[in-house]
Amino acid sequence: LLVLWLLPIFVSITRFAAARLLPLLSQRIQMELPLAAVVALLIATQVLGILAAVWVQQNMQNFVSVPATLIFIVYAIIPGTSVGLSMLSMRQGAAEAPFFALLA
Repeated sequence: LLVLWLLPIFVSITRFAAARLLPLLSQRIQMELPLAAVVALLIATQVLGILAAVWVQQNMQNFVSVPATLIFIVYAIIPGTSVGLSMLSMRQGAAEAPFFALLA
């Protein structure tokens, strides 16, 4: 359940890394991986994912049960915090804007 809850965050991080970081790294560092290394990396990732899923299924009774209401509240707080911080930043920027007009 926690994995499903965090899945959008992991997908966003993966998309960011694929879209922004990998092209940047390939420009600065000549990354030439042989095809066998890429295939081995993909297979190792699949095996680790399967082993993690089996481990979670075997130890499911040991995990703490979290009410759905708490998960929803935490999941709703994340974007609310982001909006609140952005509004705080905008308010602080609006308070400083008249001083920049005096510099011109």
